[in-house]
Amino acid sequence: MIDNIELSDEEIIRLFASRIRERTQKVKEYEIVFKELEALNRKLIKSESNKSKFLSLIRNEFNNPLFAVIPLLKRIVESKLCNDSAISTIYTEILNLNFQLNNIIAVSEIENDILEKNFVKFEFKSILNDVISGLSYIYDDKNHNITINSNIENDIYFDREKFSLIISNLLDNSFCFSPPETEVSVRIHLNNSKFIVEIENNGDPITLGNPFESFEEENSYAREKKGLGLGLSIVKAYTEFLSGEISFDYIDSKNLVTLTFPEYIENGDEIFGFGLDDFDFAEDEEVDNKVL
Repeated sequence: MIDNIELSDEEIIRLFASRIRERTQKVKEYEIVFKELEALNRKLIKSESNKSKFLSLIRNEFNNPLFAVIPLLKRIVESKLCNDSAISTIYTEILNLNFQLNNIIAVSEIENDILEKNFVKFEFKSILNDVISGLSYIYDDKNHNITINSNIENDIYFDREKFSLIISNLLDNSFCFSPPETEVSVRIHLNNSKFIVEIENNGDPITLGNPFESFEEENSYAREKKGLGLGLSIVKAYTEFLSGEISFDYIDSKNLVTLTFPEYIENGDEIFGFGLDDFDFAEDEEVDNKVL
């Protein structure tokens, strides 16, 4: 830098004019960038809205026919009117398809951050019976003994859809990894304003990679299960979304998964949302020797 340079009045004016033109040009460039960002933001908002609508449409398009077919197949299978093994196979595959589709849609909603809280009052016993009925049929060769305990006499106020999928995925893991003819225990109770779900099963402890991560190469748990590897990642995301906590313990050669949620009360501050399709394996019917 050259110090002590004397400039004439005209040179000073030209210098200021040049700086002002440069600043004006920069402001115009920034305005263009801001307008482009605003346009991009509007597109992103519209894209997110379209994703939500698309997932809702997919859910209805798949679930509606499945909900119609599953109860019919169940009646045919349980009535023993048809002993055709093909019918039994179709029923099993439909149950699996229904379960996996709901998991895929759930992960899509989680990844796109479009989850909604949908608290309603419902009878959780019927959901448990439905889930157990479907999984018992899928894992019929394992002949598990299911025990269910609860201190809840009335309906609960919770997110029915997410409760259904949480229970379905936890029990699916228990059925899959428990040795044949062993006990799978489900305990659901209220304690000190906490809604607690505990599922216990025999088997090796979950120590394979990170079971909460879906579509990860290091998720050897998913590869061991030979499934999509979405279940526990959905359970974790739903639990955290509903302000809950999840823990795993291995006690006396048994796996224990514990979910702890706040006890939601009707008209409470956190009760928001709108009606969504319910997730059920089949109709609300009692399960032989496994009802609550």
